[in-house]
Amino acid sequence: MIIALGSRLTDFTTASRTQFENPAVRFIGINVTPMDASKLSGLPLVADAKRALVDLSAALKDAGYKGVSEDYRSRVSKLKEEWDKRVTEIRTPKDSNDVAEIEAIGLINEAVGGKATVVCAAGNMPGELLRLWRPEEPKAYHLEYGFSCMGYEIPGGIGVKLAEPERDVVVMIGDGTYLMMNSEIVTAVSEGLTLTIVIIDNHGYQCILGCRESAGSPILETSYDSGIQRAAY
Repeated sequence: MIIALGSRLTDFTTASRTQFENPAVRFIGINVTPMDASKLSGLPLVADAKRALVDLSAALKDAGYKGVSEDYRSRVSKLKEEWDKRVTEIRTPKDSNDVAEIEAIGLINEAVGGKATVVCAAGNMPGELLRLWRPEEPKAYHLEYGFSCMGYEIPGGIGVKLAEPERDVVVMIGDGTYLMMNSEIVTAVSEGLTLTIVIIDNHGYQCILGCRESAGSPILETSYDSGIQRAAY
């Protein structure tokens, strides 16, 4: 039984519904939006998440629920340890002269710590940050999962900084998306706001390129490599 608490159960969070492979898995969706509460054929509880948890806790106590077994707790702890080890392995640079995106995430996270807020929105990076960024508090992770709003990153970082001026903010963005709203750096400067902006150079809109190629469509204005462009035509 999985309780989806305030989640829209998007492709990012469910790995396009491949994250839950046990045929016996069942869902309860707690959400103020009926459509989201009903996703994955779940039992919908249309309610405010905080109030729903209070009522559910009371109901479980009244029903005499004792919690999960120690064997289950040990198994979950072991799986978490294995996952943490795997994350460390993935995001640790192998070659200091050739750092991949997933390795850059690890380096930056280590440099700023788990309390700085990372901001991202589009491309492959939200999926990579979801599994590799290690926040130490809820406000340390600010991603726009709804519609992959390219260009949101820097304005979003400005918003986080305005809300909490004392908070460190790290905007992570691809070079393609960066071109769509880089002028907001001027806004940050004019407002006296300090942001750390990390641009990952992957030669254009490579996430869109991947989607196009997977659908059998040729490259069209998605790559900054002119040689690839010419070869496509």
